[in-house]
Amino acid sequence: MKTTGQRTCSRYPTVVLDPEAPRRLWSPVRLRSIYVLPVVAVLFLVGFIANVANGEVTVGDSVVQWGIAVAAFAAFWFVRDQQRERTRFEAYLRQHLDEVRAGTASWGGHPISYATELRVYHLVLSFLFVSVKLPSRLVIAGADGWLRAGCTLVTLVFGWWGIPWGPVWTVGTIGRNLAGPSRLSVGELLEGKSGVALPQSRTR
Repeated sequence: MKTTGQRTCSRYPTVVLDPEAPRRLWSPVRLRSIYVLPVVAVLFLVGFIANVANGEVTVGDSVVQWGIAVAAFAAFWFVRDQQRERTRFEAYLRQHLDEVRAGTASWGGHPISYATELRVYHLVLSFLFVSVKLPSRLVIAGADGWLRAGCTLVTLVFGWWGIPWGPVWTVGTIGRNLAGPSRLSVGELLEGKSGVALPQSRTR
């Protein structure tokens, strides 16, 4: 986290806040919680190569090792993509502030005003002794169907397999995604006056 003049910026995801804001909209995300994903992928690929070198390759082990490696790399790509999309969306809001205030702006075909509700969903991935909880980008309410379904489905399939936090985070994340995701308005985001503390990425 850095403070420069009148603005406070978190390194990831990037949010520019009003200096008088009583609470942060988004807790700072530690980059190392993201880069644990490719590390996990590489470790499982190394394990596969070691099995091949030792002549101990089985179909079951190979499928598990490659499956985990692919899932970890895919999750890393997802997080980076969500970061880019969030940055683009926030840049658009700042560049079209007058239109947003007037209620004449739109993003992806959806009208945007200060009252427009934004949501954040989460997904959980677990790899034995490592569990990762990751946030999505900000998405406009009503345009979030596939993102909610995708995050929930991935969590349902891949969230359980970590000790001890996998099952705990999986149950909580699925319930939150379906019943009450983190939410705030565009006005609260731009003015930095939301009472909502959006959760950060977490690794355990």
